Amino acid sequence: MQGKGYTFEQANAHAELLRSGIQAMQIPLSGAGDSDYVTVSLGTATLLPNLTYGSADLIHAAEKALRKAKRSGRNRVVSI
Repeated sequence: MQGKGYTFEQANAHAELLRSGIQAMQIPLSGAGDSDYVTVSLGTATLLPNLTYGSADLIHAAEKALRKAKRSGRNRVVSI
């Protein structure tokens, strides 16, 4: 979610709603895996833009959060 300005708490809450909503749908997962259903891991980041930090820094931080979520296991939200 880029744009309107979300606080850390709001971004985390939105991601958690998405994660739990997908989990609640119980979409069957075909093939071998740790789960019988589709799950998602999400990373969020918040940043106040200024002369030092811009949109590229925000995207980089969100990618870092996503990598951390994936390393931490399935079905997770990590916000930084």
